[in-house]
Amino acid sequence: MKKLACVNGKIVPLDKAVVSVLDYGLLYGFGVFETMRAYNNRVFKMEEHLGRLEKSCKKVGIKVNLNAVGNSVKKLLIANRLKNAYIRVTLTYGVGKPRLAFGRQKTTFIVIADSLPENLSVKQKRGVRAGFSRVRHYSGLLLNQIKSTNYLQTALRKKEARERRLDDVIILNEKNNVVEASTSNIFIVDKKDRLITPRLQDGCLPGITRKTVLQIARRLKIKTIEKTIKPKELLNAKEIFITNSIMEIIPVRQAEKKEFKKRAITRRLQAEYKRQTKQP
Repeated sequence: MKKLACVNGKIVPLDKAVVSVLDYGLLYGFGVFETMRAYNNRVFKMEEHLGRLEKSCKKVGIKVNLNAVGNSVKKLLIANRLKNAYIRVTLTYGVGKPRLAFGRQKTTFIVIADSLPENLSVKQKRGVRAGFSRVRHYSGLLLNQIKSTNYLQTALRKKEARERRLDDVIILNEKNNVVEASTSNIFIVDKKDRLITPRLQDGCLPGITRKTVLQIARRLKIKTIEKTIKPKELLNAKEIFITNSIMEIIPVRQAEKKEFKKRAITRRLQAEYKRQTKQP
């Protein structure tokens, strides 16, 4: 079956889905996006994703119709005959005048949906290898608070991981504090079995899965802490894992040269997260 996409509310063949070469999303990376995951025809945490999308749009001045976004996501899943899927919603400023002169805005709105990565379950069980990135992060940037289409920093980090034969990299900010992984939030479990994740002020994205994992941990009576984490503390942890909406919860089996074999709390959180995704 030919794959389909949604461009400005219209379902079209994926290979015919186009936007203007003058779109500010293409020319300047002026856009925001959300990635979501569907389980058995239901998008998990859809309202929270749309809420974050709306906040991102307000921060950068992009108009959004949340009802149109939600309806397009549902229509595209049906059109592509996908029950379990990866979904990406992208909104850009649209076509503007040359040289960032802006002008009257008509938002460009794109939805794509596809099958999930084939190796996802393997990664969830086996874990990934990571190292500290050489590309530094700056904690005070507006881009830390939104999922921006300005993705050069992330692309460079993904490229770095591939060149170093790693699965991912762990990002440090200008103060040498742990921030996140290249496209995911990061958690550690310390020697006291406390679940710790970097605070938002250190520059990490306020992830929907990050928030969900913290909520799950509290219900499971696991003590949670949001605080600054130094590289040494991360390497001295009992467990490390990363999270995002597509991957869910992925253990880190090796950070730099240190291996992490204990996963008791990681497995508890993985099991409860999967249970929640099956709820109506």
